[in-house]
Amino acid sequence: MQSSILDHSYLLSKSQLDFYKENAYIKLKEVLDPATLVHYYKVISKKVNEFNQQKLPLK
Repeated sequence: MQSSILDHSYLLSKSQLDFYKENAYIKLKEVLDPATLVHYYKVISKKVNEFNQQKLPLK
């Protein structure tokens, strides 16, 4: 079975962990290669478009 890039560990510094604990989010740069980003962009965009069929303007 082929290993997914999402299965690999990614080490975080203490400052990154502290930021996450304080803000409940973290931005990780260069974790995913460009091909993986393109793949998930397409998958997520397709689902957003499927679910977002609202034709009326938001009030």
